[in-house]
Amino acid sequence: MRKVLLIIPLTMLLAIVPAEAKKRKPIVNADNISATELAAKHDSIVDEGYRLYLKEKIAWTAEDMFFAESSHQDMMQGSIISGTYPEFGIIFYNIETGLCVYEVKTNVEKGEAYGIDSIRPLTEKELEKIKLQERIYRGIYTLDIEIQEPPKGCSFNFDWLRLAENRFRVFVIMGCNTPHIIPWGNDLSYDCDSIGNVLETPTIVEGNKIREIFHSHTNLHPLITSTDIAIFLLYGEELDEFKILSHGVYYRYSKKTNRIEIVER
Repeated sequence: MRKVLLIIPLTMLLAIVPAEAKKRKPIVNADNISATELAAKHDSIVDEGYRLYLKEKIAWTAEDMFFAESSHQDMMQGSIISGTYPEFGIIFYNIETGLCVYEVKTNVEKGEAYGIDSIRPLTEKELEKIKLQERIYRGIYTLDIEIQEPPKGCSFNFDWLRLAENRFRVFVIMGCNTPHIIPWGNDLSYDCDSIGNVLETPTIVEGNKIREIFHSHTNLHPLITSTDIAIFLLYGEELDEFKILSHGVYYRYSKKTNRIEIVER
């Protein structure tokens, strides 16, 4: 139930961050932004969180099918998702040979997915996207901040979303196989251009121990984040909503309304 991540050696990332490295001013909170701006910010976060959730869910499904059905598992070096809602394709590839070793076609509206267990040459478009993904992920090497090693039974998953023609947002989120656990915390995101140059200061969100469906954020990123929403949708299927506390304000994300609201405790 976790995506295969073979692009970047994770040993490059697993180091404890000194407390001094995290001391930055809050990006935004309810005290320094208008209600209209905050609502627009929340709408953008919800949209981005759903897109991130969808990519992770598609990757989970494809990975399960690959390991259950593929006869070429020893050849696989990486995977990549293409397409637009509601139809997506996921290929598992060997970049050294230029071959696709397995692919999955899926329609998320219909809940359909089928695998193709055959070897074929990668198309020029697929090769270009694979190289783009490698350049984007390589951008993490330019960062002067690292994330903590995940707890036992967890791992880090990499995802990226296109924000504009030559602007991308890369996410490192926690993956976990333990049932009834929502693995909040240790999330990192950064924006980069198409050749992997980091455009904005990366952010780390460290969720404290979860009490029921509530957690708190550090000053570095005080609002509910897109990774909060994606992780909640992935791992909190039996729950309806969650809250965070930031600067004395409680924010709630609800599946029913698909919105972020400021609420009383």
